[in-house]
Amino acid sequence: MSVQLLVLAILCSWHEGLEAMSLRGANLCTRLATAAQALLHCKGFAAWRVLVGGQGDEVQEVEGGGPLLLLERAAQLRDKVCKPKPSLQAKWDAAGVDAVDVVVRGISGEILLEEPGAKSRTPVKVLVQKLRVLLDTEVELVQLCCGTTVLKHSGVLGDYIAPEGGTQELTFLKLHGPACTVEALSKRDIKLLDSVPKEGQRCHTDRNYVFYSLGSFADKPSMRYLLTSNDDKGTPADLPMWRLNIRMPVVVYLNFRSERHAAQARTWLRGWTKSTTMESTVSSGIPNGPYHGPIYYKAVDSGTLDLNGSHCGEGTYFVFVDVQPES
Repeated sequence: MSVQLLVLAILCSWHEGLEAMSLRGANLCTRLATAAQALLHCKGFAAWRVLVGGQGDEVQEVEGGGPLLLLERAAQLRDKVCKPKPSLQAKWDAAGVDAVDVVVRGISGEILLEEPGAKSRTPVKVLVQKLRVLLDTEVELVQLCCGTTVLKHSGVLGDYIAPEGGTQELTFLKLHGPACTVEALSKRDIKLLDSVPKEGQRCHTDRNYVFYSLGSFADKPSMRYLLTSNDDKGTPADLPMWRLNIRMPVVVYLNFRSERHAAQARTWLRGWTKSTTMESTVSSGIPNGPYHGPIYYKAVDSGTLDLNGSHCGEGTYFVFVDVQPES
């Protein structure tokens, strides 16, 4: 009988413990819910008092509607602090200004170029090309500034010039050194031209092969062509053939003569992207000309880029370099 009483006492004690735990759990849930409500009202101190002391009487409904959520408060603060300033283009539209006169000066203050009636949508590269001709320099060495802001060649004047009255002035700076220098590891002749060849001009320094078409590389002022020796065609695919020392952002394009030609270089083309939209050059040559083939490209900010061989009797691939000084 005493054993039964002992067991009954233990069970009663255990049941009372469960009830106490249940009450404490319910109290904790109530505190958490009340604290959450306080936070939704953006009352952090009240939430802390609820969690610590169970004091929930400070949590009240916000007058004039439902609770103001923290996310809503944060959104209001974000819009107040981070509201974007109107763009210069928007200022042109708001002012109803169609064009302004632009003057480009050198560092010493002399006027190098006058562009009357420049519009907000006038490409920066229009001024760059004119300066290139006037100063007999290369596009990538031309830098235009508006105050301390450098104009990107890919932009338009309205991105940098405010549509205020009077003549707007820009400053010309000439950068030092070419965007890219090249060398052939074979020590054969190689040269990075200032532009792309015309139809009918030679593809190599040591062959009479010519371009019938320049494809997608034609009529691009920032595009350069690498004039090479076709005798480098025997360079193995695992060895560097040409080396580019790049000093500013460029996109390098490799135009192969055929799919078979590109297959010879597949081991090192894995880091390149094959274009699906660009049109290949068309060139003469033996034994299987006229040639046209796939185009691969890679963007390079700076540094040394080695171009390996393709070990193909059809010849070397063609290299084009698009200078991107605005990047």
